[in-house]
Amino acid sequence: MKRKHVPGVGFCYFNREIQKSVRMDKDIYAYIMQIEGKHFSDRLENLVLDHARLTGHLDDII
Repeated sequence: MKRKHVPGVGFCYFNREIQKSVRMDKDIYAYIMQIEGKHFSDRLENLVLDHARLTGHLDDII
């Protein structure tokens, strides 16, 4: 189980790691790489969390 800090919420425990392969163009990859995070998967996860927070759906994924 991975512990992740979510600003404004505290620390959350995610049930499991999920590994999938996705194809994307270089522009989408560059956009994701601008997000804060240590690795690509951390950056993508932070992007999803930010979107959920902005749309009021954070409780749906945490």
